[in-house]
Amino acid sequence: MKSLLALILVLFLTGCQSYFELTKGKSLNIQRVAQETRTSIFSSTTKPIVIVKMTHLNNLGNIFFQNEEYFFLNITTFNKEVFYPYFMSLSLNGTRPLWMREVKNGELDSDLIFDSGYSRGFLVAFPLVSSGEKRNIKVSLEISGYKSITFDFGYPIIRSTI
Repeated sequence: MKSLLALILVLFLTGCQSYFELTKGKSLNIQRVAQETRTSIFSSTTKPIVIVKMTHLNNLGNIFFQNEEYFFLNITTFNKEVFYPYFMSLSLNGTRPLWMREVKNGELDSDLIFDSGYSRGFLVAFPLVSSGEKRNIKVSLEISGYKSITFDFGYPIIRSTI
């Protein structure tokens, strides 16, 4: 009887250990995405609010995002005009993007998802910057009818785990 109880206890604890290891690996990836993301809000007295999140993908460890400077642009708004590329202008340190394409929710990674049903995402590629310029990566975004904003990816964020 004691051995049966001990066996059940060991099996129970083994299952708990594997569950915690799975969640530990997942949360680390979410933390890295959060550390590489900058958020800003466009506001106007006459137009709906626009919430923009931009994530620098090169430092996330995926070898696909290495030949150019890749960014995931997540825009949330009720104003449908904002989603058309000719209503917005992007530049990285004054350089225009090589290309920009709309992506589906979760297409790039399971952690790069849209905020709501009013969101759209774009994959943006810029020319690769030199290692000296890595400390001064600034992406400017202008949306027609709003003030321009700059996302500063040059400052380091302390790597930590929760």
